[in-house]
Amino acid sequence: MIRFAVHIAVLTAVGLCMSACTLEDPATPSPVAARMRRENSGLQTVKLSPEQLRDIKITTATVKKLQLPDLIDLTGQVEEDPTMTTPVISLVPGRITKVNVQLGDVIRAGDILAEVRSDEVAQIESDLLKEVLETDAQINETQVDLEVAKAAFDRQTLLFGEGIAARSEMEKARGEYEKTQVELRSLQTKKDANISATTERMKLYGVHPHEIQRLISTKTVDNTFDVVSPRNGIVVDRQVDLAQLIGSEDHLFVVSDLTRVWVVAQLFQRDISRVHKGYPVSMTVEGYADKEFKGRVDYISAAIDPTNRTLPVRATVLNPDLLLKPKMFGRMVVECGQSHVLAVPAEAVQRTGEVELVYVEDGPRSFKEIRVETGKRVDNFVEIISGLKSGEQVAVKGSLQLRGMAIQQVARSEEVED
Repeated sequence: MIRFAVHIAVLTAVGLCMSACTLEDPATPSPVAARMRRENSGLQTVKLSPEQLRDIKITTATVKKLQLPDLIDLTGQVEEDPTMTTPVISLVPGRITKVNVQLGDVIRAGDILAEVRSDEVAQIESDLLKEVLETDAQINETQVDLEVAKAAFDRQTLLFGEGIAARSEMEKARGEYEKTQVELRSLQTKKDANISATTERMKLYGVHPHEIQRLISTKTVDNTFDVVSPRNGIVVDRQVDLAQLIGSEDHLFVVSDLTRVWVVAQLFQRDISRVHKGYPVSMTVEGYADKEFKGRVDYISAAIDPTNRTLPVRATVLNPDLLLKPKMFGRMVVECGQSHVLAVPAEAVQRTGEVELVYVEDGPRSFKEIRVETGKRVDNFVEIISGLKSGEQVAVKGSLQLRGMAIQQVARSEEVED
């Protein structure tokens, strides 16, 4: 009896299970199964009414091959061009008495960057002034002697002409007169030589020649000298402040002409064979998204960077409006030639998360979602690597509205299934 009861229970359970299974229509998937299938495919067909088509005003484009530039996108960093950058140093020790510029100031060659008080410069000026004053005194005495000698020579010449004085007396007076002229010229030459030598010496210290001219004209020693800019450019570094003591050859400023800059980037090994010197590049930065800065590749490193296994490359880029700043990051695009690729207008591609979709016209007022893989984007076109065939018609204007309608269809479907 026990064995018979067990058999009855088993048959009853099997019968209930089979009855439950037959109650579910195989043609009607469960909500879970339907959702899983939808996630696997996820593609909708959007059918429009004539009114919707009129309101959305959809435009289409033909999928076709276009000749697009072969581009490599890199992240570049702006740097000063060393050939257009000059450090400003002090060649004498002293103390900063005035600073006229700040970081970022635009300056011209000859502008005064700072003033330095230096006892060494003051001593040089003092020594020159002493020599000049002594020489001037000697010149004044010699000029008096010259006037006396000239008067004596004129008198002897007159007496000799009247037969009163001997020729020897006249020749002696001539000799004294000419000797005094030579002495006067010698003193003037000595003065000029001292001034010239000191001027050249002061140039080595960075002192402008007008300082010596001021010293000679005013006869006043000034223990300060001007630190001037050697070139047009921008102050990109400043190492001094007011009252700071500086030593010989200390770096005070760096002045760089940023109308031309370097952009340095790292090239992945897979792209090394595609890039060569002379290739055109364009640079864009976040702060000026609507501007492109043009240049060319002019340096490719001979060795891989062992840290990140990339190859450093550099382009010289024109920066006429000084918008690019040192240490600024941006997108550097290298143009490596031309290639024929399948392409569509960029507006036709809609992105949803990591998925890119286009809407292909597959009948009157009907558009089917197609998942695509895209490549490079150039101007208003995007390369299609997979998902489309040449000749197909894709929605361009209105594709965003089609995406919205597809999402609504999915939402309604989920509500029905739930």
